[in-house]
Amino acid sequence: IGDQRGQFAAWAAIGLYHDRRGDSTAALAASERALALARSLGDAALECDALSWMGTAFTHLGRHPEALAHQAASIAIARREQDAARLG
Repeated sequence: IGDQRGQFAAWAAIGLYHDRRGDSTAALAASERALALARSLGDAALECDALSWMGTAFTHLGRHPEALAHQAASIAIARREQDAARLG
């Protein structure tokens, strides 16, 4: 119960499952939970991933301004952290 990294991984998997099923609303909800965990952990890489997943879900939902904001936030973190893998 106290394993926040494990919880993050679980919410990430749930989000991916829903994304692949085409349920962007559920994918977004799971990604929001993952984002909260990433921030709680203070893990910039995980935060970057969760923001990107949320951006994708917002895109699929036609919520383009929110998608852009989340993708931009993800990119900003990757640049700040000099994370070439996430910028690539």
